[in-house]
Amino acid sequence: MAALGKLSAGLAHELNNPAAAARRAVVRLREVTLEAQLLALEHAWRLSPGQRGALTRLLGEAITGGVEALDPLSQSDRDEEVADWLEERGFSEAWDLAPILGAAGVDAGRLEELAAELGNDQSLAGVLEWLASTLESADLSDEVGSSVARISDLVGAMKVTRLWTRQRTPKPTCEKAWKTRSPSSTTS
Repeated sequence: MAALGKLSAGLAHELNNPAAAARRAVVRLREVTLEAQLLALEHAWRLSPGQRGALTRLLGEAITGGVEALDPLSQSDRDEEVADWLEERGFSEAWDLAPILGAAGVDAGRLEELAAELGNDQSLAGVLEWLASTLESADLSDEVGSSVARISDLVGAMKVTRLWTRQRTPKPTCEKAWKTRSPSSTTS
């Protein structure tokens, strides 16, 4: 029974970590999705069809572009480069936006291209806030997916272990059970 208690406690701990991560991500995902939708409504009318196309291409590149994984120092350098670019243009939330944009592979050069396509600094501010919210939303969705997949893997492993244990445990036959309960078997 002690082993069973240890096993259930360990399993509960292993399930709790990804479940808690999924719960946190879902709460934040709801906030970010709403924020992205509100920003889209607020700024969409300011953009021409060509500007919306440029933004759509950038979003597509950032989400599906297969961003190369950087070591932590290089990622920090990219984030700082993006934050510096944003601060030079008067963004008050540069340090909030920079890690999200940098993690998606958006660097200062790509931001410069987008700024040239959009032209208006007011449009650029709203567009980058929307882009960051949308990218964060996609990232949170991935986090929920990986957390739920981990829970599913753990439950699957427990099922396999349970089946394996059942197959390896010999089932008592009626004759064996009778002999162990019989008073004559204890006197021999």
